[in-house]
Amino acid sequence: MVFGVQLFAQSVESGLKDLEAERYTAANTSFTQLASSIPTAENLFYQGYTLLRSPDANKADVQSAAMALFEKGNATERKGDPLSMVGMGMVKYAQKDFAGSKVLFEEAISRSRGKDADVINRIGEAYI
Repeated sequence: MVFGVQLFAQSVESGLKDLEAERYTAANTSFTQLASSIPTAENLFYQGYTLLRSPDANKADVQSAAMALFEKGNATERKGDPLSMVGMGMVKYAQKDFAGSKVLFEEAISRSRGKDADVINRIGEAYI
């Protein structure tokens, strides 16, 4: 099991490195494979997050696809997943629904008790 966790961490790290280097196709491939094989809220978040960071992020179909991934990730947790809520808020923000995004961001902070650095950082990115 340790090997599976290590492989998962390396895959997320690899996908994030591709994303930071603006290799969107490679990052999308990594996260799509990861979310298909291990459909956790985190993997689904990063797959949707990759779509929102791509050059096509302003297209309605890309935003809809990202929202579907975030909603699926949110449904994996009984009380909702804070990171998935951030993703849904990012889509709302991109769609100029600032009030809707604020509600989702505040709920994500509340659910994570303000102690999840990834949640806080991703909310900050949404506003940049």
